[in-house]
Amino acid sequence: YDQLNFIRSKKLGYQKDHLIIINDPWLLKDNLNAFKKEVLQNSSIVSGTVSSFLPVNGNTNNNLYFKGKNPQNDSHIVNDWRVDQDYVPTFGIEIKAGRNFSREFPSDSSAIVVNEAFVSQFGFENPIGEFISTQGDDEDGTSVVSYKIIGVMGDFHYASLRESIYPLMMKLESSRGYITFKVAGDNIDQTITTLKSTWEQFGPGQPFSYNFIDRQFEEVHKSEMRIGSIFMV
Repeated sequence: YDQLNFIRSKKLGYQKDHLIIINDPWLLKDNLNAFKKEVLQNSSIVSGTVSSFLPVNGNTNNNLYFKGKNPQNDSHIVNDWRVDQDYVPTFGIEIKAGRNFSREFPSDSSAIVVNEAFVSQFGFENPIGEFISTQGDDEDGTSVVSYKIIGVMGDFHYASLRESIYPLMMKLESSRGYITFKVAGDNIDQTITTLKSTWEQFGPGQPFSYNFIDRQFEEVHKSEMRIGSIFMV
């Protein structure tokens, strides 16, 4: 029961309330960004983001990265997420140093924002402006792709609370995995109705489905919650 209370009260490092996930945004094809833009015109929508991963689904995208531009340098496995400029503010993730991605900086296409576990893993004393690299996609495997660290996020739990927080980096890349909207706390039902009608406008005939981040979080930890309820009884 104490474990259940711990999970429910634990500070996750991001805000999971009032976040609606629209499933399968890839169904909108080239209309996805237009859909997001239209939804954001609604006064009940605070912000929105399109990304490859959510902090509750337990999925990973591990890649090998190394310091600087030399593959012989110290290397580590890192979780690698594709996001847009609105991911960090939509999820309420704290920027501890540097800055988030910005549309005012075209060079951010080759930049990354990392978490504190990443900084600790690679031993950076002052990570802002440092470079991290990975092997390119060329056939002989000799090319190197480098990214400049522009920001450090506070660590947040993006998997089960049973697991440690592992090194994570975010980079700007287009994705159609998930679209998440932060909504005002009042009149959620009306907001969902509006989202559905807008979806039907940009993806006629495509199925509309949604979920809430806090419900996804409970799904990840349902075994602890079930056991906690048993002990409470």
